[in-house]
Amino acid sequence: MRPVYYNVYDYGRLMGRYTAPELNRLIGIPRLMVGRLADSEQPYRDRYEFQRLTYTESLAEEWDRVRLQILRAAGR
Repeated sequence: MRPVYYNVYDYGRLMGRYTAPELNRLIGIPRLMVGRLADSEQPYRDRYEFQRLTYTESLAEEWDRVRLQILRAAGR
């Protein structure tokens, strides 16, 4: 089973990409609430917003990030 990742916005600014268990430890939100809030597009504590990433989105973003790191290391 693949983990579900969420883009997390703090007052509208992208904070990063996290899983529900990571968000539980980071901001104290119950794990099951993350998905519900992402689906309903409601903020948590009038501060945090969650956007569920599909596997293909997160894989494509990861590929671009790693590809650019390799190209930079190669001096291109």
